[in-house]
Amino acid sequence: MAGQIIVNFDGLTAEAADKLAQGMVDAVKAKIEAVGALAGKMSTEDSLKFERLIGGMRADGNCGNGCAGA
Repeated sequence: MAGQIIVNFDGLTAEAADKLAQGMVDAVKAKIEAVGALAGKMSTEDSLKFERLIGGMRADGNCGNGCAGA
C-alpha cells in the first residue's frame, strides 16, 4: 500500500480533528487549482506529453495511481 497517508485523529478534540481535516482539504484544493492554472498555459506539445504521462499510469495495487481492480 505504498503511497498512502494515514492520518490519526486519536487524542484530538472534535474541533481540532475538524480543523486538521479542513486544512488537509484546503491544501489539496490549492494544489489542484495551481496545477489547473499551469495546465491552461501549456503548449499543445506539452499538454500531449502530459496526457501520455498520465495515461501511462495503470492500477497496479499502489493506491497512489489507482488501486488494482478500481
